Amino acid sequence: MDNALALFSGATEQGRWQAWRGVAEVHRKRGEQDSAREAFGRLLAGDPADDDVRLEYALLCSWSGRYDEAEAELRRLEEQAEDLELRERARRARADNAAWSGRHHEAWRSYREELQLRPDDTEALIGLAELELWKGRAGQARQHFLQALERQPSSDRARDGLAEADSLLAPEFLFQLQFLHDNSGWNRFKLLTGAEFAPDATAYPGWRMFLGTEYAAFEDGSGADLERDSIVTRQILRPDPFTRVHLDFEFGDHRDETTVRGGVEAQHEYAADIYLWGGWRHDDFINAYAPMPFDRYNQALAVDLARGDVVQADTLQAGGAYDPAEGWGGLGNLMVGTIDDGNARNEAYLQGHHRTREGSQSVTWRGFFHWMDYREPSPLYYSPASRDGIGGGWRWERLEQAWTAFADLSAFWESATLDGLGWQAGAGWSTEWEPGAAAGLEVHYLSSDSGRTGDARYSSWAVLVHITYDF
Repeated sequence: MDNALALFSGATEQGRWQAWRGVAEVHRKRGEQDSAREAFGRLLAGDPADDDVRLEYALLCSWSGRYDEAEAELRRLEEQAEDLELRERARRARADNAAWSGRHHEAWRSYREELQLRPDDTEALIGLAELELWKGRAGQARQHFLQALERQPSSDRARDGLAEADSLLAPEFLFQLQFLHDNSGWNRFKLLTGAEFAPDATAYPGWRMFLGTEYAAFEDGSGADLERDSIVTRQILRPDPFTRVHLDFEFGDHRDETTVRGGVEAQHEYAADIYLWGGWRHDDFINAYAPMPFDRYNQALAVDLARGDVVQADTLQAGGAYDPAEGWGGLGNLMVGTIDDGNARNEAYLQGHHRTREGSQSVTWRGFFHWMDYREPSPLYYSPASRDGIGGGWRWERLEQAWTAFADLSAFWESATLDGLGWQAGAGWSTEWEPGAAAGLEVHYLSSDSGRTGDARYSSWAVLVHITYDF
């Protein structure tokens, strides 16, 4: 940049300013955002009263992820610029900046207010459509993009958004395979196939449905096995960009006995990084695949189910979380229910954590408290009437475009079942070699004092492999 300006070393002050302007415009047109931002920053330092330069500088800050700096410059323009059109452009750019920085509630209000003031504002309509798309309402976004193209047929932004909305609304066929093996010689296998589609994107723009079949199988070291075939239906409803209602049901067959699993859960994004949820669920515990490798309750259930037992549970749950991308956060969840003819199945979980980010990597430190009350006399459960635990841990994650990885380590003290100290470690890696095609591998290890075996040390490891193909 300085070499380019050397060509104008003999020019007047006005000539040098024009040279900077030319360099800045060249960088901006080439898409060299960092260099363009630096050039417009120098222009602005030389003439702070130039609102046109301030707007270009603010836009470049927003496009390059410097959202706080962009917000400050755009707010100054909206409040102080003499040109009315420039103030309107700054107001619209603030809405875009809020959307890109994750302040979706603020962006939602700004776009709607702008469209109430100026119903023909195509850029605000496109911004609203992009926000709908990001929040999972592809049907509503598609309608907005079509309206924008009717007003401005040459808009590449609206045309690209319409193509993305159409791709999300197209039916998708899913093939998912999961296999889990642990050191006890137990194997769990699950195969899920089906299709996901939008039943009516025009009348119900936030409705997405999955319909498929699932096969699950389990075997232990002694040769006992269990199989289950089921029909699976899942529906996601989004009445607005910040509310999600999830309904899922499975109608299965276990040794010629029809069983039902499923429930409904609603989650609302109350404000930026604040979530509230609640729901109801009914379970027939016959699926041999344990969702957590070291959930010994599910393992105990699987052993008894191989002899034909079926356990049922109904639960209500409610919770909330404050979970920013960086900094302090936490969550709490309460579950109240019954298992097998009215016996208690209650849990409470509290967690506080702190997360730091650097590029594509994040590190999270957490502390937690977990209380359980399982008043169930059946030998299916190792635990007595209640148990509780406290602990903490560390987790590292890296999210790249083609692959992700994690590692975690936690230590805990738990009364009753694990009457003493324990620790758990895990690591995993997954890759997506093309859109919708992914595979991953996870390894977990647990070591703890075991109350059910006296002073003996309990340890377990497991390997989980999963493959997903979505086309």
